[in-house]
Amino acid sequence: MEQILQYIPFSNYKKYLRPAIDGRMGLKTHVAEILWDDGIKRESYVKFYGKDKKRALLNEAIGYLLISSLNLPQPEMAGFIEYEISEKDTPDLWNSASDVDKYRGVTYGWICTNTHGINRRVEINQASSQEARDYLIQHVIHCLKSWDKLPNLIMCDDWLANDDRNLGNLLELPNRTFTLIDHGGILYGDNWSPWDIMRKPLINGQFQKMYIDIFKQKFNGLFWKEHLVNELKEAKENHSSGFESVKDEIFQLINDFIGDEKVDTGLPPHPLQNVGVILQDFIETSSIQLTNIEAKCNVWLSNTQHSDVA
Repeated sequence: MEQILQYIPFSNYKKYLRPAIDGRMGLKTHVAEILWDDGIKRESYVKFYGKDKKRALLNEAIGYLLISSLNLPQPEMAGFIEYEISEKDTPDLWNSASDVDKYRGVTYGWICTNTHGINRRVEINQASSQEARDYLIQHVIHCLKSWDKLPNLIMCDDWLANDDRNLGNLLELPNRTFTLIDHGGILYGDNWSPWDIMRKPLINGQFQKMYIDIFKQKFNGLFWKEHLVNELKEAKENHSSGFESVKDEIFQLINDFIGDEKVDTGLPPHPLQNVGVILQDFIETSSIQLTNIEAKCNVWLSNTQHSDVA
C-alpha cells in the first residue's frame, strides 16, 4: 500500500506567506510556500502544537488518514514538516519544545495544502449586523442540507470521536460543498488520555445536535426517522473497508508516537496495558459498530438546535 502522508524536510520550506486567519488550536499557524514530494511548490498551511497538546500532532495524522479512507473532501496533500528552531529566532516554538527537540534544534509540525475554502465562522463572527449574520447562517444550513456527503461526515466525526467540528474546520467550497481540515481535536481532545479512549463516551456536541437536525429535514412522512437511520448506517458501512486501506500506516504512526507508554488499568488478568494498543483497538473496533446508530440518533435529535453554527 502506497504511503499517504508525506515527510517534508526543512529545506523544502521555501517562504513564509502570511498568518492564518483562524486555526486557534495550533501554535504559530501560518501559510507558507512548500515544495512537496512531486517537486511542485504549493501554498500550504503549517501548524505546530505546544506541550499542553502533546497528542494533537498524532490526531492530525490519524484524522487525515481515516478521512482519506472514506474519500471525503480534504486537502490534497498532508504530512509532517521538520522545522528548525532556536531560542533567538523562534522563541515561541522554542519555549514549547521538548528538551530533545531543543538539543537537536528541530521540531515537527503538521502541514497540508491550502483548499482555498471559505471560513464561514470568521465571516459570521465578523458580520456587520445581526441580519447579515442570520443570512450567512441560513446560507450554511441550506448548503449543508443539500450536500450529499453530510451523512458521511456525521458518521466520520462519530468514528473519529471528534467534538471539535465547527465552521472553522468545515470550509465551504465555491460549488457549495465542503472540505474538512484541522483534526488536532479528534479522539476526545488534543491531549486525550487512555481513559478517555477506554470509556468511549458518546460524542454529543454542538455539531452532532445541529447537523443531524439539518440532515433530518430532507425526509418526509411517517418513516422519516427510519430513512435517516438507514442513510447513516449506509455511510457507516464504508468504514470497515476504508480502515483496512490505511490500517498499516495508522498503526505504524501510533507505534512511533506512543512507543511503549503504559497505563495501569487495574483490570485482571493484565492490568498494565500499552496505550498504543488501546488506541489501535478503539479505532478498529469503532469502524465496524453498526448496531448502536439508532440509539445515537435518539440522543443527537434530542434538544436539537442550529441557531449558532459557528
